[in-house]
Amino acid sequence: MFGRKISAEVRRRSVGRALMLVGVVLAAAIWVGMVPGVSEGVWQVDQKLRDRLSLILEPTTVREDLVFVGMDEEWRKEAEVSAADLEASEALRLMSGDAGNHQLDRRVCAELIEKLSAAGARAIIFDILFMGSSGNAEADRAFAEALNRHHEKVVLSMMFRPRGDGGYQRLSSVWELPLLDEARRPHEGYVNLWPDGEDGVVRRMVYTTTESELLGREAEEGEPVYESLSGLTGRLMGAEVPAGNPRIRYAAAEGQSFSEAYAPLPLHSVFVPERWAGEYGGGAFFKDKVVLVSTSTMADGDRHAIPGAVIFGGQFHLQALGSLLEGGYWKEAPQWVEVLALLVMAGLAVMIGLAVRNPLAILLAALALAGGFVVVCATLSGMTGVLFAGTPGLVGLVTVVVFAEVGQLFVRRGGEVEGCRSESRRSQVGGERSWNGELGEREGRD
Repeated sequence: MFGRKISAEVRRRSVGRALMLVGVVLAAAIWVGMVPGVSEGVWQVDQKLRDRLSLILEPTTVREDLVFVGMDEEWRKEAEVSAADLEASEALRLMSGDAGNHQLDRRVCAELIEKLSAAGARAIIFDILFMGSSGNAEADRAFAEALNRHHEKVVLSMMFRPRGDGGYQRLSSVWELPLLDEARRPHEGYVNLWPDGEDGVVRRMVYTTTESELLGREAEEGEPVYESLSGLTGRLMGAEVPAGNPRIRYAAAEGQSFSEAYAPLPLHSVFVPERWAGEYGGGAFFKDKVVLVSTSTMADGDRHAIPGAVIFGGQFHLQALGSLLEGGYWKEAPQWVEVLALLVMAGLAVMIGLAVRNPLAILLAALALAGGFVVVCATLSGMTGVLFAGTPGLVGLVTVVVFAEVGQLFVRRGGEVEGCRSESRRSQVGGERSWNGELGEREGRD
């Protein structure tokens, strides 16, 4: 009987070990995408964990040579521009009307180019589409003349607009603007930003693309390659544009959020004589800097979600340019790191399941192990620049622990059932002995 009891317990524990091994296999299957629905959910969790980790770790540096000049319509409602200022600046007079940013007189842009160029700005980027004539011949002529004079340092915008058939239409400011000298056309980069997935969060920068790649195909040999605003500007500044679509390590000053990095300076302030002489040092502030001009009005809708913040498109382009110049990217964890993390954590979970019999103790040990593992991953991410939240390891740990708990429940339930059966057999044997003894006494009396 004792031998049978030991044999039954060994069988139950063997089943428990087998269940934990099943957990290891299932964890691997989930991570490689062999469990539809569950795998996608785990990958989404991994994305959120990496987002959270990127907010905790140290950001890259906000570059002082990148400046965002924002077209904000709200200044017109404030009484900060005097009549004398309006009299001194044609640009202020042109901006003081009721027209919105999309109807900004091009003479304002022309005067801005002249002021910034005279101040020694390194590059002037317009994150604005200029489609054809504005309807004002004088404004078109002034703008074209400014662009022709300073074409080497001006970057205009183009855009890939989706068509109903799944393709894209290329909208080009350079080729739509009238009166430009073909021999002195300014540079041009696309303004499109593409989110990573259905959550609409932009984590990566597509610095270059082709029409084939836009359609999800491989680029064809000899096919034109288009550059983004940030990619083109970075190349002009001597930076090497990285291959692929690297994940941006966003910049923020100490104690500030990503939404405060590259905060816009109001466009009209550049034309206020007192502010130009004071805040901007007569133009010295802009010397050797890249100045990006874009909307900074909520109503224009040029806002984009990034991990932990929502920022203007102009801010994003400067973040992407700063990352390019600084080499500030998050690296992807190699596949072998993911596999190793999964196997190591699953193996440790198996050891816990084998060494610990109490389900509550197993759970507490797993929680302590998971916390320590996350801290290690965060520390290594900060040291190496490889953004790794440890999700494969956590999947391995959780899956095996669940199966270990099931195995322990099976062992305990099996033991209870075996105990009940043994008690029943003892009761039955005791009853038989009592009956036989009583029967013997009766026979003796007879």
